[in-house]
Amino acid sequence: MENQKEEDERKKEEEKEAEKEVMKIQNVLSRKDILVFSSIILSSIILPAIIPSLFLGLYLNFCGNFVLLPVFVVVLIFLYAILTCLFCGFLSLKIKVIEGEFKNYTKSKNFLNWQIKCFLYGVIRWVLNFLPITIGLKNYIAIKVLGGKLGINVLCVGDVMEPYLIEIGDNSIVGVKSLICPHLIEGNKLILKRIKIGKNVVIGANSIIFPGAVIEDNVIVGANSLVPKNKKLEGGWIYVGNPVKKFKKLG
Repeated sequence: MENQKEEDERKKEEEKEAEKEVMKIQNVLSRKDILVFSSIILSSIILPAIIPSLFLGLYLNFCGNFVLLPVFVVVLIFLYAILTCLFCGFLSLKIKVIEGEFKNYTKSKNFLNWQIKCFLYGVIRWVLNFLPITIGLKNYIAIKVLGGKLGINVLCVGDVMEPYLIEIGDNSIVGVKSLICPHLIEGNKLILKRIKIGKNVVIGANSIIFPGAVIEDNVIVGANSLVPKNKKLEGGWIYVGNPVKKFKKLG
Protein backbone atom coordinates (compact mmCIF):
# COMPACT_ATOMS: atom_id res chain seq x y z
CA MET A 1 0.00 0.00 0.00
CA GLU A 2 2.79 2.41 0.90
CA ASN A 3 4.54 1.71 -2.40
CA GLN A 4 1.29 2.42 -4.26
CA LYS A 5 0.84 5.73 -2.45
CA GLU A 6 4.41 6.74 -3.22
CA GLU A 7 3.87 5.84 -6.88
CA ASP A 8 0.67 7.91 -7.03
CA GLU A 9 2.38 10.90 -5.41
CA ARG A 10 5.28 10.62 -7.84
CA LYS A 11 2.90 10.60 -10.81
CA LYS A 12 1.09 13.66 -9.48
CA GLU A 13 4.39 15.50 -9.10
CA GLU A 14 5.38 14.58 -12.66
CA GLU A 15 2.02 15.84 -13.95
CA LYS A 16 2.47 19.13 -12.08
CA GLU A 17 5.97 19.55 -13.52
CA ALA A 18 4.65 18.83 -17.03
CA GLU A 19 1.92 21.45 -16.56
CA LYS A 20 4.53 23.99 -15.42
CA GLU A 21 6.62 23.32 -18.54
CA VAL A 22 3.57 23.83 -20.73
CA MET A 23 2.77 27.11 -18.95
CA LYS A 24 6.34 28.32 -19.50
CA ILE A 25 5.99 27.74 -23.23
CA GLN A 26 2.44 29.06 -23.29
CA ASN A 27 2.99 32.21 -21.22
CA VAL A 28 1.47 35.56 -22.08
CA LEU A 29 2.71 37.45 -25.14
CA SER A 30 4.98 40.46 -24.78
CA ARG A 31 5.77 43.38 -27.09
CA LYS A 32 9.01 41.64 -28.00
CA ASP A 33 7.05 38.63 -29.29
CA ILE A 34 4.89 40.88 -31.47
CA LEU A 35 8.03 42.59 -32.82
CA VAL A 36 9.60 39.22 -33.65
CA PHE A 37 6.41 38.16 -35.43
CA SER A 38 6.40 41.36 -37.54
CA SER A 39 10.08 40.93 -38.40
CA ILE A 40 9.53 37.35 -39.57
CA ILE A 41 6.62 38.42 -41.78
CA LEU A 42 8.72 41.06 -43.52
CA SER A 43 11.96 39.08 -43.75
CA SER A 44 10.34 35.92 -45.15
CA ILE A 45 9.17 37.83 -48.22
CA ILE A 46 11.81 40.54 -48.67
CA LEU A 47 15.15 38.87 -47.85
CA PRO A 48 14.95 36.03 -50.41
CA ALA A 49 14.28 38.66 -53.11
CA ILE A 50 17.58 40.48 -52.54
CA ILE A 51 19.85 38.04 -54.44
CA PRO A 52 17.57 37.71 -57.53
CA SER A 53 17.22 41.50 -57.61
CA LEU A 54 21.01 41.93 -57.58
CA PHE A 55 21.40 39.44 -60.44
CA LEU A 56 18.74 41.27 -62.45
CA GLY A 57 20.47 44.62 -61.89
CA LEU A 58 23.83 43.22 -62.94
CA TYR A 59 22.31 41.65 -66.04
CA LEU A 60 20.66 44.90 -67.14
CA ASN A 61 23.80 46.97 -66.50
CA PHE A 62 26.43 44.74 -68.06
CA CYS A 63 24.70 42.45 -70.55
CA GLY A 64 21.97 44.57 -72.10
CA ASN A 65 20.66 41.66 -74.19
CA PHE A 66 16.89 42.12 -73.91
CA VAL A 67 16.20 39.12 -76.15
CA LEU A 68 17.27 36.76 -73.39
CA LEU A 69 15.65 38.86 -70.63
CA PRO A 70 12.45 36.73 -70.37
CA VAL A 71 14.52 33.57 -69.94
CA PHE A 72 16.65 35.28 -67.30
CA VAL A 73 13.53 36.46 -65.44
CA VAL A 74 12.15 32.90 -65.37
CA VAL A 75 15.45 31.68 -63.92
CA LEU A 76 15.29 34.41 -61.26
CA ILE A 77 11.72 33.39 -60.35
CA PHE A 78 12.91 29.83 -59.77
CA LEU A 79 15.83 31.17 -57.72
CA TYR A 80 13.49 33.34 -55.63
CA ALA A 81 11.19 30.37 -55.00
CA ILE A 82 14.10 28.14 -53.92
CA LEU A 83 15.58 30.79 -51.60
CA THR A 84 12.16 31.56 -50.09
CA CYS A 85 11.47 27.87 -49.37
CA LEU A 86 14.89 27.40 -47.77
CA PHE A 87 14.66 30.60 -45.71
CA CYS A 88 11.10 29.93 -44.49
CA GLY A 89 12.01 26.32 -43.72
CA PHE A 90 14.99 27.51 -41.66
CA LEU A 91 12.82 29.98 -39.72
CA SER A 92 10.20 27.29 -39.12
CA LEU A 93 12.77 24.93 -37.60
CA LYS A 94 13.64 27.62 -35.03
CA ILE A 95 10.02 28.02 -33.95
CA LYS A 96 8.57 25.36 -31.68
CA VAL A 97 4.89 24.49 -31.44
CA ILE A 98 3.82 22.03 -28.77
CA GLU A 99 1.00 19.54 -29.24
CA GLY A 100 -1.93 19.36 -26.86
CA GLU A 101 -5.19 21.04 -25.90
CA PHE A 102 -4.99 24.66 -24.79
CA LYS A 103 -7.65 26.87 -23.22
CA ASN A 104 -7.66 30.68 -23.58
CA TYR A 105 -4.99 30.19 -26.21
CA THR A 106 -5.13 33.53 -28.05
CA LYS A 107 -2.71 35.30 -25.69
CA SER A 108 -0.13 32.53 -25.54
CA LYS A 109 3.28 32.24 -27.18
CA ASN A 110 2.36 28.80 -28.45
CA PHE A 111 -0.55 30.34 -30.35
CA LEU A 112 1.76 33.00 -31.83
CA ASN A 113 4.31 30.36 -32.85
CA TRP A 114 1.52 28.37 -34.48
CA GLN A 115 0.39 31.44 -36.41
CA ILE A 116 3.96 32.18 -37.53
CA LYS A 117 4.39 28.64 -38.86
CA CYS A 118 1.04 28.92 -40.66
CA PHE A 119 2.20 32.19 -42.24
CA LEU A 120 5.53 30.70 -43.37
CA TYR A 121 3.67 27.74 -44.88
CA GLY A 122 1.39 30.17 -46.70
CA VAL A 123 4.40 32.07 -48.09
CA ILE A 124 5.95 28.85 -49.40
CA ARG A 125 2.71 27.77 -51.09
CA TRP A 126 2.27 31.25 -52.59
CA VAL A 127 5.79 31.23 -54.05
CA LEU A 128 5.43 27.73 -55.45
CA ASN A 129 2.29 28.80 -57.32
CA PHE A 130 4.53 30.83 -59.65
CA LEU A 131 6.33 27.69 -60.80
CA PRO A 132 5.08 25.50 -63.67
CA ILE A 133 5.00 22.29 -61.62
CA THR A 134 2.23 19.90 -60.62
CA ILE A 135 0.07 20.31 -57.50
CA GLY A 136 1.46 17.07 -56.10
CA LEU A 137 5.05 18.31 -56.43
CA LYS A 138 4.15 21.70 -54.90
CA ASN A 139 2.59 20.00 -51.90
CA TYR A 140 5.50 17.59 -51.56
CA ILE A 141 8.04 20.43 -51.48
CA ALA A 142 5.99 22.55 -49.06
CA ILE A 143 5.37 19.66 -46.65
CA LYS A 144 9.00 18.50 -46.63
CA VAL A 145 10.39 22.02 -46.19
CA LEU A 146 8.15 22.60 -43.14
CA GLY A 147 9.21 19.35 -41.48
CA GLY A 148 6.49 16.91 -42.57
CA LYS A 149 7.36 13.22 -42.77
CA LEU A 150 6.59 11.71 -46.17
CA GLY A 151 7.43 8.21 -47.30
CA ILE A 152 8.43 6.99 -50.76
CA ASN A 153 6.04 7.44 -53.69
CA VAL A 154 3.52 9.64 -51.81
CA LEU A 155 1.02 11.64 -53.89
CA CYS A 156 -0.76 14.47 -52.13
CA VAL A 157 -3.13 16.61 -54.21
CA GLY A 158 -5.34 17.63 -51.29
CA ASP A 159 -4.87 20.38 -48.70
CA VAL A 160 -2.54 19.86 -45.74
CA MET A 161 -2.46 22.14 -42.72
CA GLU A 162 0.47 22.19 -40.25
CA PRO A 163 2.75 19.88 -42.28
CA TYR A 164 5.14 19.56 -39.31
CA LEU A 165 2.37 17.56 -37.57
CA ILE A 166 1.85 15.17 -40.50
CA GLU A 167 3.23 11.68 -41.15
CA ILE A 168 2.35 9.83 -44.37
CA GLY A 169 3.73 6.38 -45.19
CA ASP A 170 4.97 4.88 -48.46
CA ASN A 171 2.71 4.58 -51.52
CA SER A 172 -0.13 6.59 -50.00
CA ILE A 173 -2.47 8.97 -51.84
CA VAL A 174 -4.31 12.04 -50.53
CA GLY A 175 -7.12 12.81 -52.95
CA VAL A 176 -8.31 16.04 -54.55
CA LYS A 177 -9.92 18.62 -52.20
CA SER A 178 -9.36 16.40 -49.17
CA LEU A 179 -8.17 18.12 -45.99
CA ILE A 180 -5.65 16.87 -43.45
CA CYS A 181 -6.06 19.23 -40.51
CA PRO A 182 -4.02 18.68 -37.30
CA HIS A 183 -5.70 21.64 -35.58
CA LEU A 184 -9.21 22.12 -34.29
CA ILE A 185 -10.85 24.97 -32.37
CA GLU A 186 -13.62 24.09 -29.95
CA GLY A 187 -14.96 27.20 -28.20
CA ASN A 188 -12.02 28.69 -26.29
CA LYS A 189 -9.89 25.56 -26.73
CA LEU A 190 -7.22 24.99 -29.40
CA ILE A 191 -6.32 21.39 -30.22
CA LEU A 192 -3.01 20.61 -31.95
CA LYS A 193 -2.26 16.92 -32.47
CA ARG A 194 -0.20 14.88 -34.92
CA ILE A 195 -1.94 12.93 -37.70
CA LYS A 196 -0.37 9.62 -38.72
CA ILE A 197 -1.21 7.97 -42.03
CA GLY A 198 0.33 4.57 -42.73
CA LYS A 199 1.56 2.84 -45.87
CA ASN A 200 -0.64 2.05 -48.89
CA VAL A 201 -3.43 4.34 -47.70
CA VAL A 202 -5.89 6.12 -49.99
CA ILE A 203 -7.72 9.22 -48.74
CA GLY A 204 -10.68 9.81 -51.04
CA ALA A 205 -11.64 13.17 -52.55
CA ASN A 206 -13.29 15.75 -50.28
CA SER A 207 -12.47 13.79 -47.13
CA ILE A 208 -11.45 15.46 -43.85
CA ILE A 209 -8.94 14.09 -41.33
CA PHE A 210 -8.99 15.77 -37.89
CA PRO A 211 -6.29 16.07 -35.16
CA GLY A 212 -4.93 12.97 -33.47
CA ALA A 213 -6.24 10.57 -36.14
CA VAL A 214 -4.19 7.43 -36.75
CA ILE A 215 -4.75 5.53 -39.99
CA GLU A 216 -2.96 2.20 -40.11
CA ASP A 217 -1.49 0.51 -43.22
CA ASN A 218 -3.67 -0.64 -46.14
CA VAL A 219 -6.72 1.51 -45.52
CA ILE A 220 -9.09 3.22 -47.95
CA VAL A 221 -11.05 6.22 -46.71
CA GLY A 222 -13.96 6.73 -49.09
CA ALA A 223 -14.75 10.06 -50.75
CA ASN A 224 -16.61 12.70 -48.69
CA SER A 225 -15.74 10.91 -45.44
CA LEU A 226 -14.78 12.46 -42.09
CA VAL A 227 -12.27 10.98 -39.68
CA PRO A 228 -12.97 12.50 -36.21
CA LYS A 229 -10.25 13.68 -33.82
CA ASN A 230 -8.26 10.95 -32.05
CA LYS A 231 -9.90 8.26 -34.21
CA LYS A 232 -7.86 5.15 -35.00
CA LEU A 233 -8.62 3.27 -38.23
CA GLU A 234 -7.64 -0.39 -38.21
CA GLY A 235 -5.52 -1.57 -41.12
CA GLY A 236 -6.96 -3.62 -43.97
CA TRP A 237 -10.41 -2.00 -44.13
CA ILE A 238 -12.44 0.40 -46.28
CA TYR A 239 -14.03 3.21 -44.25
CA VAL A 240 -16.82 5.52 -45.38
CA GLY A 241 -19.24 8.01 -43.89
CA ASN A 242 -19.44 11.05 -41.64
CA PRO A 243 -18.07 10.03 -39.20
CA VAL A 244 -16.29 7.08 -40.81
CA LYS A 245 -17.34 3.51 -40.12
CA LYS A 246 -16.03 0.17 -41.33
CA PHE A 247 -17.57 -0.70 -44.67
CA LYS A 248 -15.68 -3.65 -46.14
CA LYS A 249 -12.61 -5.77 -45.49
CA LEU A 250 -9.87 -5.35 -48.11
CA GLY A 251 -8.64 -8.33 -50.10
